[in-house]
Amino acid sequence: MSRDTPAGELRSIRKVYGTVTAVDEVSLHVYPGEVLVVVGPNGSGKTTSMEILSGLRSPDSGEARISGDIVSGTFDARLRTGVQLQDSRLPGGLKVREAIHAKSALYVDPGPIDVIVDSMGLRSYLGTSVDKLSGGLQRRLDVAVACIGRPSLLILDEPTSGIDPDARGDMWHFFREVCSAGTAIITSTHDLSEVEAFADRMIVMTQGRVEAEGTVSEILAGAGGTWRLRVSRPDEEVRRMLTDSELETRERASTVTVFGEREQITAIADRLESMKHSGEGRYRDLLKGAIRLEDVFTSMTESGHDG
Repeated sequence: MSRDTPAGELRSIRKVYGTVTAVDEVSLHVYPGEVLVVVGPNGSGKTTSMEILSGLRSPDSGEARISGDIVSGTFDARLRTGVQLQDSRLPGGLKVREAIHAKSALYVDPGPIDVIVDSMGLRSYLGTSVDKLSGGLQRRLDVAVACIGRPSLLILDEPTSGIDPDARGDMWHFFREVCSAGTAIITSTHDLSEVEAFADRMIVMTQGRVEAEGTVSEILAGAGGTWRLRVSRPDEEVRRMLTDSELETRERASTVTVFGEREQITAIADRLESMKHSGEGRYRDLLKGAIRLEDVFTSMTESGHDG
């Protein structure tokens, strides 16, 4: 497969359940050897997007492609993908060893079973029944099974959820080795430190749409500055001063966040403190500092945008 052809791609995907639009014109792509991390609050459309890409769910409109081929009833995406979803699909009566061997038997050239087992920390549990595993171990087994077929694309929905930090680090180290061999990974997480440490690119989803896409550096740069000021419970005078500042400003319920350079943010913070002391304006508290990915993510997902 050419490096110019995405290993996985969604083109203007839309999926509606009754009156709820789960995914609304979502487009994304991930290339061979790349890690794309999708983040967003619960209900933002992450899981539905991954299920559509894996062929487990059909879109109402748009296309899902694996290595350039349209995922449809005539193309089985599972031949080229490894999939781990939040709900395990492994039979509970199987032992861990049996589940792994059953999957490896489907392939002429399965991946290195011992390496996968050890990377997922499953060596001590090979004789344990699947339904006796803890949630974290179940997740590790699902990831291991997804990796066995040497897939060109791994689709992993919150693979590190419920897993202790050491095991999480081992898992990401293994993912990086898999990518170095040319496999593409699209994954989701609620842990933004994982995004900062391991993502080649990231996508932020809110309310079924893509809010932002790019490298972590690009997402941070797009916030409108290198510093941020978060003001909680501002009165109307303070709110007006902030929104009239000509800096990037995002509002959510009782909080206003302003993005800018350090000098600009410091000047606004000083002005706010002066207003509070003089009685010109009121607010509960303020927090200023260098911008972090968490700040940008929070402002995007709580901004009240339709996307």
